[in-house]
Amino acid sequence: MNDYEKTHSKILAEIETEVDILIEKNIISSQKIDEQSKSLEKIIVNNENITHEAKVSKWHIRHIASNFGKIFRKINYYPIKKDKKISIVDNRNITITNNKDKSKLGIIHNKLKSVKEISTQNGYILDIHNDIIEEANDLSDKNFDLMKSNQDRINRLLK
Repeated sequence: MNDYEKTHSKILAEIETEVDILIEKNIISSQKIDEQSKSLEKIIVNNENITHEAKVSKWHIRHIASNFGKIFRKINYYPIKKDKKISIVDNRNITITNNKDKSKLGIIHNKLKSVKEISTQNGYILDIHNDIIEEANDLSDKNFDLMKSNQDRINRLLK
C-alpha cells in the first residue's frame, strides 16, 4: 500500500466514523421527539379536560342564574365529555439499506441514506407536532374565552 492509498483509506475511515456519529445523534433526536410526542398528547388531553370542566361550570352558572331551574334543566342538556383519542402515529421503520457494494464508499453511502431517512421521518413527526401545538393553542384560547365568560356571569350574579 502506497501513501496515497493509506491516506485515502484513513480519510474514508474518518468519514465513516463521522457518519456513525451522525446516525447516533439522529437516533437520539428521534427518541427526544418520541418523548415530546407523549408530552403533546398529555397537553391536548389536559386542554380537553379544561374545556369540559368549563362547559360544566357554565351549565351550573346558567342553572343557578335561571329562575326556573327545572325548566332550564329540561331545555339545556348537561355537557357530556366526548373522549377524543389523540395519538401521534409513529411508523418509523428505519432500515439500513445494504447494497451489494461492500466498499468503504458503498458502506458510507448506505449510512448516509439511513441518515436521510431518519431525518425525513423526524421532520414528518415534527410537522405533526406543530399541528398539535397549533390545535392546543386554539383550544387554550377557547378555554380562556369560556372561563372569562363564566367569570363575567358569576360577577353579574353576585351583584
